[in-house]
Amino acid sequence: MRGRKRVRRKREVALKAGSIPHHLFEGSRWEPLRQGPVAFLWRPVEGLISPQTCSFIYQYLPTVAVKAFDSTSLDYWRYFFSYDTLWQFSGLALVVDQEGEIVAWGASQEFSVGGRRVLYASSAGVEPSYQGSGLSSRIWRMLLLSALFDSPLRPLYVTMRVGNPLVYSAWSAGATRKKDVYPRPGSGEIPSHIQAIGNQVAKYLGQKDLYEPDTMVVRNAYGFLNEGLWSRRPSSDWSEIDGWMNHWLGEKDAFVMVVAFSPIKMAMNECQRQIVKKLGLRNKLSSRR
Repeated sequence: MRGRKRVRRKREVALKAGSIPHHLFEGSRWEPLRQGPVAFLWRPVEGLISPQTCSFIYQYLPTVAVKAFDSTSLDYWRYFFSYDTLWQFSGLALVVDQEGEIVAWGASQEFSVGGRRVLYASSAGVEPSYQGSGLSSRIWRMLLLSALFDSPLRPLYVTMRVGNPLVYSAWSAGATRKKDVYPRPGSGEIPSHIQAIGNQVAKYLGQKDLYEPDTMVVRNAYGFLNEGLWSRRPSSDWSEIDGWMNHWLGEKDAFVMVVAFSPIKMAMNECQRQIVKKLGLRNKLSSRR
């Protein structure tokens, strides 16, 4: 009981310190993070998130997004976080810091391809001063675990359009087995069910004519942005991935990445993570390589 009170107090501090009214987070599930921030999750978005919350996100989140992706425009993110777009997401997570400012977000879409469950990671970003603090990983853990445990006996295929080696390496490190990641260096021929997921994602993005199923590359994926996502492509601390992506991808190209997750294996990993956390130890496995 005492622990619950501490958690509740931490949530109240994050909201009272800033100018965010409490009612904007009604309908969300929340989780305290280390060093102050609190994460809020709406899943599903439709029916849980209020029009007032959508309006607040539209007003404030585009400014954060432009800082996270320095070659994009406010107009692009105002469209992305518009009322109509927000309601189409299956899941939405926001992180609020102790000053009451939104500092990170993640949005996902869920669908089925050939009877297989698919979670499309639509977008995620972290305000620059918080980058490298693990907020992105925590956001996706919330969205991923929530979707996984809806149907704990069926695998979940997480997919995204990715041109960032840091994002690719983080998801690769999170996979329970290397062979569950597509594409990957030296992966060879892409299985037909993975190609089918890639085709569906490209269709969902309106980029099927730009998609190469054999390589899972979307050519000119960010051509709708005049300057692309970044002034310079980020790099990870996994040189093999950096070199491989720079070889296959042009300045505005991206992979459609697919990672298969087993609910049982993820549950075991989550239990291990919680034990490590309670013992005050640091897990040797990192999302950054």
